[in-house]
Amino acid sequence: MEKVVLTLVYTAHQLRHYFQSHQMVVRTDCPMAKILRKPELAGRLVAWTIELSQFDIHFKNRRPLKAQVLADFINEFTVQRHTTSNMWNLHVDGSSNRLGSGAGVILEGPNAFAIEQSIRFGFRASNNQAEYETLLAGLRLAKEMGVKRITSWSDSEIVAELVNDTYQVRDPIMLKYYQEFKKIKDEFDEVCVRHTPRNMNEQADRLARLASQRKPGQLHSAVHQEILQPIITKQECIDVEISSHNWMTPLIRYIIDDSLLEDTTSAKKIKMPAAKYLLLGKHFYRKGISTPMLKCLDHDQANYVMREIHEGICGTHSSGRTMAAKILRAGYYWPTLTQDCHLFVKKCIPCQQYGPHIHQHADTLRPISSPWPFAIWGMDLLGPFPLAKGQYNELQFTDRRFNEFLESLHIKHRVTSVEHPQTNGQAEAANKVILHELKRRLGSAKREWAEKLPKILWAYRCTPQTTTKETPSRLTYGTDAMVPVEIGEPSFRRKNFEE
Repeated sequence: MEKVVLTLVYTAHQLRHYFQSHQMVVRTDCPMAKILRKPELAGRLVAWTIELSQFDIHFKNRRPLKAQVLADFINEFTVQRHTTSNMWNLHVDGSSNRLGSGAGVILEGPNAFAIEQSIRFGFRASNNQAEYETLLAGLRLAKEMGVKRITSWSDSEIVAELVNDTYQVRDPIMLKYYQEFKKIKDEFDEVCVRHTPRNMNEQADRLARLASQRKPGQLHSAVHQEILQPIITKQECIDVEISSHNWMTPLIRYIIDDSLLEDTTSAKKIKMPAAKYLLLGKHFYRKGISTPMLKCLDHDQANYVMREIHEGICGTHSSGRTMAAKILRAGYYWPTLTQDCHLFVKKCIPCQQYGPHIHQHADTLRPISSPWPFAIWGMDLLGPFPLAKGQYNELQFTDRRFNEFLESLHIKHRVTSVEHPQTNGQAEAANKVILHELKRRLGSAKREWAEKLPKILWAYRCTPQTTTKETPSRLTYGTDAMVPVEIGEPSFRRKNFEE
């Protein structure tokens, strides 16, 4: 019991100013009140009783344990709510001199957030016009930041009193600025424009003077913008209505809000395939089993992808089937992909002009066992060679000097013949494809074949082959190379690639 009383005495020593100023309530299960009021106390308890008697202390029984634990928890772990003001401050100042006109804008938000913007006007403006342009530019910046409540500080008393309807607007140019201010003011919940002395707006004034006097290439420390004409200048424009409805629209509507067409048959055609599609942000994708996420394209996007795949930098003027396979491997999809590719190839003039005319069945390739990639090299030279003088044509590769040259380089010379086991025609097949592509790309400009050859080889390495169903790049490196169309129309793997 003495320990409990000693605890109260020690607490009174430490919090003496509280005990002297307020009534203290002690909740305890111990009968401290009865003990301290006994007349037969002795020893230290007498001294402690006399010391505690100077305070207004009342003893009460402790509440039930469960209720006390809950009260203690709420008292100790209550999160203090700090209400922050959502009012933003905008400091603006315009400057006009013989060197030009400019503006300085400082937008300050909660948590010490600030944006400095220096604006140079590409037109001659008076001081009042520059102040108006600066105020409107600052409000546009605040609108882009999503600000709803803002207080603007300007050192131009005329502009501040005009927009607050204290002064009457009589000048026709100032009236246009006043009307423009009222339009942009309606887009905010609260806009206050107040006048401030110039010495309280020095930072915005400095940005304005630097913007009006700067030369191109200077002032890189703040966000710089150039306004070429006054905001009150009206421009003629033609409204062009573009229909956004395409084959993806019903599927997207069903995925977002489960909306279907009233026709039962049409609704069933939308509901069943919708499970194969996924909406990620603003992009629509088709889920595949062994393929990556395929980005769904509309009509214009599909035309761009087909042109780039077929006749772009990495294009091979391939057939419709190969072209469709390349588009799928690149990560794109639309319902009429195969039909559109075949129709696109039929309309391609170089493909029809230099297309192969095959009248016999293709010979099957004979596999070669190789311990590792590039262990065996096949070579085929595109001829014919220039004619030599005399009767020495085609003998340069069979004489003794040529054989000694090969032996010095440790090259084994295998002569190709019909059904020869050391060859399977892979080099000849590749050269045939390269030769046809050279004809399609060059046309009459035969001398440019050296410049076109690297692009043709790149396109060949990114095209899936009929025999292996894979691209040479994937067989060599284990992955498909990125093609240029994925830069113009970003695919799923390019947008989600992490180094």
